[in-house]
Amino acid sequence: MGTFLIVCFICFIIYQIFKSDGSRTLDRPSERKQVEHGSRNKSVNNLYSSNNEPKASRGSFSHIDKIASGERTQKLTTNSDILWVRKDRPIKIQGYHLVEGLIYVGENLSTIDSRSYWREVEPSLVNPKLRVNKQNPDYEGKSLGYWSSYKTISKEARAAYLEWLASNRDDPATPIGFVFLYYYGLERRVLYDIESWGDKYGELPLIIEEVKRLRNIYSDNSSFERYSRSFLEYLTFQDDIGNKLIEAVNQEELDYTKYENSYYEAGLNFRLVLAYYSLNQIPLPPRVALKWGIWNKSLRTPATRCKKEFQKLFEEKYKERFGKGDIVKPNKKKIFFSYHPASNSFGYQNRFKLDIDIPDLLNLESKPRKYYSIVEECIYELDAYSRRLGRGADPNDIQALSQLPKRLLVDKIDQSLRLFIEEVESDLTNDLFVFKNSADLIKLWNKGVDSKLTKKESVEMAQFFSKFDLGLEPDARFDNSKVESGNGVIFFKVEGWLSPKKPSKEYKSALTILHLSVVVGLADGVFKKEEKDYLESYIEELFKLTGEEKKRLHCYLVWLEQSDPTVRGLKSKLDQMTYRDKESILFYLVKLSDADGYIHPKEVEMLQKLANIFEIDKQKVFSLIHSVQANDDEPILVKNKDEAIGYRLPTQPNVNELNKDTITKTLKETEEIQSILSDIFNNEDDEIQTPEPKTEQADKVGKPLLAIDEYHSNLLSKLLEKDEWDRDEYEELCSELNLFPEGALEIINESSFNAYDDELLIDNGVIIINRELLQINNG
Repeated sequence: MGTFLIVCFICFIIYQIFKSDGSRTLDRPSERKQVEHGSRNKSVNNLYSSNNEPKASRGSFSHIDKIASGERTQKLTTNSDILWVRKDRPIKIQGYHLVEGLIYVGENLSTIDSRSYWREVEPSLVNPKLRVNKQNPDYEGKSLGYWSSYKTISKEARAAYLEWLASNRDDPATPIGFVFLYYYGLERRVLYDIESWGDKYGELPLIIEEVKRLRNIYSDNSSFERYSRSFLEYLTFQDDIGNKLIEAVNQEELDYTKYENSYYEAGLNFRLVLAYYSLNQIPLPPRVALKWGIWNKSLRTPATRCKKEFQKLFEEKYKERFGKGDIVKPNKKKIFFSYHPASNSFGYQNRFKLDIDIPDLLNLESKPRKYYSIVEECIYELDAYSRRLGRGADPNDIQALSQLPKRLLVDKIDQSLRLFIEEVESDLTNDLFVFKNSADLIKLWNKGVDSKLTKKESVEMAQFFSKFDLGLEPDARFDNSKVESGNGVIFFKVEGWLSPKKPSKEYKSALTILHLSVVVGLADGVFKKEEKDYLESYIEELFKLTGEEKKRLHCYLVWLEQSDPTVRGLKSKLDQMTYRDKESILFYLVKLSDADGYIHPKEVEMLQKLANIFEIDKQKVFSLIHSVQANDDEPILVKNKDEAIGYRLPTQPNVNELNKDTITKTLKETEEIQSILSDIFNNEDDEIQTPEPKTEQADKVGKPLLAIDEYHSNLLSKLLEKDEWDRDEYEELCSELNLFPEGALEIINESSFNAYDDELLIDNGVIIINRELLQINNG
């Protein structure tokens, strides 16, 4: 008996399977084939005028009213047309008055994909019999899943969703899950009802406009933006290729400042834009090239923080490289487009496809790679400006603007500063250099405020003017001297990219000799021509400087003569030198003092003062003078310091015909100390400098400097061993520590700014350590 019952049960199950399989068949075989294979080969033109009729009657809404009121119970069906509430058809559900329509209302509308054994209920279907909790609506949509359905969401969420449907459906704070639930119904109406039976009621244009309206409100959500854009592109494609391409160009958003995401995913419309320019062999405009270049790329912060500057910089660089624009040849690959619905009613595999007989250039590698190389250049040039803005700087503040490349800077600077630059450029038309009042410049720089500039601000000022091919002395990048009120500044022309951005080792050595020479030369009140000639000849022979370095050194000499130079800051540096090195420098300065044929008592005083700093017995000065005298043809007379002047030699030496043997001998004597000279002179505020820090970071500053991880802390410890690093050296050091150079800079400087309101690592083509910040930390 038991066996008989089991056999009967199995037969019953088989009968039910065959019966239900027949009921799952779509209304027409052609419809089932289209849905199962996910293919839509006819154009959207046919969607607007179809003679196909649905099986259900379409003339009355009485059945909808009965369903909404709960008077009528449905059987499972795929004929969604009978449950569709058309546009502007008011309906009341659970006490909510819905006046906009465009939803499905009922109990048992099945999903479109009928291949599964148990047919599911359409997710967008609003079942009026399901409970809602009006007292506690879930406005935040906490119960919504990734593929939500009205049936499965909580009664609290149903209350919030019905309230949104009863509104204008335009609250931007609405959870995106509710928007998608509504959107699922629009998808079904277009891709199943209308495409199967035709658009008898002219609803397609209304639904297209509704999706566009939703996009204007909810496209901040990247998922909805992507689905809705692709949906509209699928719906609006037409057979008239020529007009469609022009239409695509007109409607494509090409203003980068309006892009909502830095990551741009190109859709069908942009493919048509590329095809238009390619098929017609029209040069590609800069903004099209930019959009193509950043397609499928994740951009770094400067490109997203400084959108306006980024776009303009790209356009100018693109025009420089491609003139009127790059011309792209058509390729053989054709555009293939498919739309995967957001709703799981269509099944996971179903796609709606379009085969379009026009070139698909989007995935060409060579062209976008060229454009992206320009993108990377722009990001690099905007990096410093971006970091300033990231720390809260005013985008129009001169200190921030000074970080911009020149081509962007000209239109952004204040008119008064622009007029000042024009005045300087005019003055330099015939002159090698021009002297300007530093107090006026500082006020101009600080918008009327006469404040003391920090070293960092002085560096920024020099960088700013260099972008207009103007050199500035003092320049903190070369001689550590700040622009200060009362000392004046000198401007001179520099040769753009040929002009060095940092001092070479040779230049540092020459600068040290020059500074000490001016200090001694001015001891008697006048740095005489003979002394200058000897100095220039000495430097010319001793150091191999470039033309731009010689020009800068000469301007620094002129500025130094006007600035009452001192020997502050030498002692700690001189402690690194040997006694012999110090004696060699002192000997040179004695010879310099003798260049005009006599040594003034004031010069002797200064030489003795220097000897004291050098920790050399000041009596040594007289023995060095005697040594110089013994090698000269005529004696050098040094008078008592109480006398006003020294005695001139009977015959003055011709400094323009310096003894080459003497110079050669001097060269040999000083070659050994050139490497030391580059680090000697540092014009700091304190005469006795802080001793050089040890290698360990904690010892350097007496306490942890920054709240950074171990890896970046190790990098910082190594960086603090020098005042500045070549970019190549810095990147090599980062490579050794497995750190990304730009990221490491940003991490260290962000932490520095949070702790001390300033950056520790100044990126000026070279990496400069902000020692002033270290002094603050030590204090």
